[in-house]
Amino acid sequence: MKHLLTTLALLLPGLLFAQQTDQAWVEINPPQPTAYKDKVVVEEVFSYMCPHCNNFEPYMKEWNKNKADYIVFERLPAEFNRRSWIPAARLYYTAQLLGVLDKAHPDVFKRIHEQRKFFRDEDDVVEFLQGYGLDEAKIRSTYNSFAVETKLRRAQTLIGRYGVTGVPAAIVNGKYRTNATLAKGYPNLLKTIDQLAEKEAREMGLIQK
Repeated sequence: MKHLLTTLALLLPGLLFAQQTDQAWVEINPPQPTAYKDKVVVEEVFSYMCPHCNNFEPYMKEWNKNKADYIVFERLPAEFNRRSWIPAARLYYTAQLLGVLDKAHPDVFKRIHEQRKFFRDEDDVVEFLQGYGLDEAKIRSTYNSFAVETKLRRAQTLIGRYGVTGVPAAIVNGKYRTNATLAKGYPNLLKTIDQLAEKEAREMGLIQK
């Protein structure tokens, strides 16, 4: 018993330290610059193919409607070198450039996770986007365009620099990475995003300290 108490006494400070330093986020090293000097950028790293991203979407949709004025929200579609994820990732930027992303975004999740219809290739993407009254030739040229390729490569580069290995994940101002596991649930994840964004906004002078 005496030996056990001694062991616990030695371990207790370390255990307490671990609890005290348990964070819902990690710092990105080195931090990555953003394109805004007067806004806090929040990025969601996601994939349409991911069931967890589908589950998180209603939370993120509500958060996006009510986010602070100093926040700019962007999405980064992930591939993780999975060939089956590439068509849906290209679809995201194709829809964005063709001006139908707001309409298409929830429909893509529904098609994959409710209707169980996957985007296997370019033809599936073309067929889907034609449902928004778009011309087939225009969809194909955009899908295969340099603009889409550039956006997609940039997204994958950033995802790697951010150290993201699973989705959904959130990046705050290129400095902090968080996810539902670190934050212990989707509601806490959104709280963490807001806390980090407010911290950044104060440091940038966007709101009073």
